[in-house]
This record gives sequence, C-alpha cells and structure tokens, in this order.
Amino acid sequence: MKAKTLYRKNSRLDISIQKKIIEHFSMDLTATQASQLLGIERKTINDWYMYMRRAIAWYEERET
Repeated sequence: MKAKTLYRKNSRLDISIQKKIIEHFSMDLTATQASQLLGIERKTINDWYMYMRRAIAWYEERET
C-alpha cells in the first residue's frame, strides 16, 4: 500500500500545503507569518515546525 503523504504519516493536509510549510520553515518565517500566508491555524504550523526541528536534531545526533 502506498503512503498518502510523503512527509508525515496520517497527515490530513494536502501535499502541496505540506511542501509550502516546509518552504516557509526553511525561509525562517515564524509560525504566525506562515499561518497567515497559508490560511492554516498557527497551532498546526507550530506542530509541523516542531516535527521538523526534531527530525533535524535526530539527524544531527546520528551524524555525530
């Protein structure tokens, strides 16, 4: 069975929105700014940002 999304399991957001959240994270926008641009709740953006921070921390820890 193929996964519905590439980035997070059981995500209800469309793949294009997920990509935009990742873009805004990489551009160093705040969660408030990203939520206003995308029309999504700030709490959802915060959840995604924390998920990405944990993924980066896990990868960095694995590399050292």
